[in-house]
Order: sequence, then structure tokens, then C-alpha cells
Amino acid sequence: MNKQEDSTQDSMNLKLNKAILYELENLSQDSKVYRRDANIFFLSNREEVKRLFERKT
Repeated sequence: MNKQEDSTQDSMNLKLNKAILYELENLSQDSKVYRRDANIFFLSNREEVKRLFERKT
């Protein structure tokens, strides 16, 4: 990919991550489910979710 494609992909990933994080904030505390890179993760800890997204963005 060239730099413009990378930038576009990064922008899309950032928007997707923010949308996912928004959805996670609205789920119940005891189960967090989100889809990333075609894999499904179950996280029981909200802080762990936030840490993952902060590191990514």
C-alpha cells in the first residue's frame, strides 16, 4: 500500500475503534464483546478494553 492508502486505512481503523469503544461503553459491565480483524474476543474487564484501544489509537 502507498502512504495515502495507509493513511486512509488508519483513519478508517480509528473511526471503527471509536465506534466499537462507544458500543462497549453501552454494554453491561459483565460481558464485553467486540469484533476485530475477524476474530471475536470476550473481555470481562472494561479497563482492559480501554487500555487496548488507547494503545491502538
